[in-house]
Amino acid sequence: MFKTAFDYGFQQKYTPIGTKKLGCVMVGTTSPLVTSDVLHTEEFTQKQYFTQRNDRQWIKGITPAGRHHVTIRYGFLPDVSALDLHKVANDVHIPEKLSITGYEIFLSPYDDEDADYECVVALIDPTELNDANLQFGVLPNINTYPEFKPHVTIGYFYKGAWDSDLAAYYLTEHVNTLGWKISAAHDDFI
Repeated sequence: MFKTAFDYGFQQKYTPIGTKKLGCVMVGTTSPLVTSDVLHTEEFTQKQYFTQRNDRQWIKGITPAGRHHVTIRYGFLPDVSALDLHKVANDVHIPEKLSITGYEIFLSPYDDEDADYECVVALIDPTELNDANLQFGVLPNINTYPEFKPHVTIGYFYKGAWDSDLAAYYLTEHVNTLGWKISAAHDDFI
């Protein structure tokens, strides 16, 4: 049974948002690819997209080993502390393995120099993480993505450069979870 904000003692504590940076809860994972060797060939190196903007440094070609994750919820307000997030995390069950249901291409949301890339992701079965997403929703947050679409980012590529046969062939059936990655607003991940 889910706890409410009242059960955690979070009601009344929070002030309105006054910052651009919001908190986030993620679960680290293993790579969604059977092998990433092919992605480091010259052919795929030329297809990778790297932003030139300092405020979008996550847009950096292939996701490097050790950086794979599934975002459970983004948008926690500045008054939500890492301790608050950890309190909820202690009550949330995350499976040891998450099922991959396929892959998808997310187009760039930007209308500027970064509009020419697409983000390739491995889709995770949402039924395995819906409860976790809802449970973290008791904390004050701006639900920037009302449709929860859990995924692990494979990488960023120039628009049209991704070989769809490659994703279908190299995707694993599941990823292993590696523990929480929690960041309150203004914090690094802990």
